[in-house]
Amino acid sequence: MATSSSLLKDKRGTSIILMIFEVVFIISVGLILFQVTSVLGDADSIKQVRAAEDLSMMANTLAASPGNALVEYPGNMSLYTFVLASNSVVVINQNERVTREFILPEDFAVDTENGFVEKTERICLNKEGRIIKLQRCPDVG
Repeated sequence: MATSSSLLKDKRGTSIILMIFEVVFIISVGLILFQVTSVLGDADSIKQVRAAEDLSMMANTLAASPGNALVEYPGNMSLYTFVLASNSVVVINQNERVTREFILPEDFAVDTENGFVEKTERICLNKEGRIIKLQRCPDVG
């Protein structure tokens, strides 16, 4: 027959082992979730959507700013092809295409003849008068 002190030790040992398994399980789930979110956060398609949305907002901001301006989009854009249409920005990567629309004031125009930039590291939006252009950024220095 087991004494009361040996039963107490068995319960403590069981609860400690159960607690260790719970901690290992929680850490494992946390690591798996972290891995999944880091992969999804670095996904190329998310960067592509972000670039299209940013360029659309940049076009609107340039239209609202006084005078001429040249704005460089931050980051390496060499994986993408960009098209600036009369009311939208298209970002193309291999077989995926993301389009974001924008609305310019009536007296503004987009240079659609030169609004195509293919796989270059640095891209810029340029406002000259009432015309907005998409172009490769000029080399500085």
